[in-house]
Amino acid sequence: MDKDLKVSKSITINATAEQVWDALVNPEKIKKYLFGTEA
Repeated sequence: MDKDLKVSKSITINATAEQVWDALVNPEKIKKYLFGTEA
């Protein structure tokens, strides 16, 4: 029996690569989606 559990999900983000990167590294934007973070 195969015991390796794999889950995958794909989403489409309607933004440029630069906008996505900014959302991942900009402390003010991080606070909006990662509750309680003091980035």
